[in-house]
Amino acid sequence: MKILAIETSGREGTVALLCEGQLVAQGPLQQTGQRHAQRIVAEIGLLLEEGAVQPDQIDVVAVSQGPGSFTGLRVGYTCAKTFCYASNARLVTVPTFAVLARQAGNSEGHQTLWTLEDAQRDELFAQPWQQGHTGWQPLSDISLVDREEFQEQRSPADLLIGPVVVGWSPDLTSATLLQRPEQATPQANTVALIAESMAKAGDFADVWTAKPLYIRLSAAEEKRLREQPAAPSVTPD
Repeated sequence: MKILAIETSGREGTVALLCEGQLVAQGPLQQTGQRHAQRIVAEIGLLLEEGAVQPDQIDVVAVSQGPGSFTGLRVGYTCAKTFCYASNARLVTVPTFAVLARQAGNSEGHQTLWTLEDAQRDELFAQPWQQGHTGWQPLSDISLVDREEFQEQRSPADLLIGPVVVGWSPDLTSATLLQRPEQATPQANTVALIAESMAKAGDFADVWTAKPLYIRLSAAEEKRLREQPAAPSVTPD
């Protein structure tokens, strides 16, 4: 199975190529002064060239589902769905927090792992995980939480991972922080590994209807809803 993986949920995106369970190549998307949309097609071309793989030889395109950057997720999904449409590859959407949990590895002495992402407005996207026989398992769905309340209420024994914790001071959190960028930032090679298991289980997404996991509306969408005129009330006869 040949898998092209796309991770654009944050500022530092990556693409990866996995062939028969082996990572062939991974490349970064972010370059000075350029955004994912400007680099992603070129980087995928270089990736396939490095792996000596033709586009029509890709079996699965895997894309990081979110939560994360609204723009980044849209770019990733648009590219993944277009590639699938053009090459007849199957689409697999991988939850971004599952990627972080996989990258956390096995950590003894920690009852709960929190996967976190910046939701702006002093809020966080947060999801708790518990160590199981096959790795970290989610305890509940992703929620939107106040940053200060999260810091006050979580246990000092918790393990925290995610792009947002890079740069946090351990003195402020009193928790174990997984802050190495290659671990705390979702990576396309991890997206590919999870997608391989999902594909073998037949867990494919529909190319036409698949959408990123945003959790909430963007600020622009919320503003547009507020500015919409209220529907006229109807007085019964």
